[in-house]
Amino acid sequence: MNFQSKESDVHLDYIARIFVLAQNPELRLVSKQFYLASKSHFTRVDYPLFKYERDQFFSSNQGIFKNITKVFSEKTTLALLDKIEFLEDSNTSDHVESNTEAADHKASTVAPVIDINKLNGKAIELALKRKHFEPAKLLLRAHKIIPSYTKGRSEPYKAFNCKRADLSRFSRSIINPLLDKDQAEILQLLIGQGESSEHTSTILEIGTEKNNMILVKDVLVYDIGNHNKCFINNALKLVSEKGHIEVGNCFSSMELTFMLITIML
Repeated sequence: MNFQSKESDVHLDYIARIFVLAQNPELRLVSKQFYLASKSHFTRVDYPLFKYERDQFFSSNQGIFKNITKVFSEKTTLALLDKIEFLEDSNTSDHVESNTEAADHKASTVAPVIDINKLNGKAIELALKRKHFEPAKLLLRAHKIIPSYTKGRSEPYKAFNCKRADLSRFSRSIINPLLDKDQAEILQLLIGQGESSEHTSTILEIGTEKNNMILVKDVLVYDIGNHNKCFINNALKLVSEKGHIEVGNCFSSMELTFMLITIML
């Protein structure tokens, strides 16, 4: 191979295969152009794809990521995810298989199970703490993706979504900055897509204090089943103390709805 060729001319697949043969994710003592090509994020993605079989690649007990972490960076990880094709399923159940026809394309040779509910919404919490609001929105909308595949075959994946994200570890310190910075869309996603009475109670309390009708309505509409009559009465007391008449009317309406639901049950 011509080591003096430009970086764009170097066949990155060859470099990835050399990584595998040499058992070394770094290429040293070669030309500058070849070395720069070896640092490509896409080359680094190809390295583990060539080296490991699908069953090993995402296995928790193989220690692959622990042994080759120096290969990976944020951009490399994104490049890796970009190589894994999913077919999104309209079925919202994470238990029932769907008969949705698969798209006409081949899947990647590896199949991860991506569960953002793992560790009680840790990924969502981290995204919000670091103020990565767009990824946080995507995570809240995605919930859980479980690709289905048959071992040894190349076929499309189906992604199934669970109904709500587990946000039980969320603290008031996560919610307060969102309210202060008027991140209404994320707050509405937390209310509508999340599963935790604690964070909705915080949003309801602060929304009531700030006379924010939209947030109060969202909490009451999406989360009324998690609040008993005593909870609503306490909220009404807070509203009357603050003198927020419109929010009080909203609570009164929801209290009547809650009583009707209770009677029907």
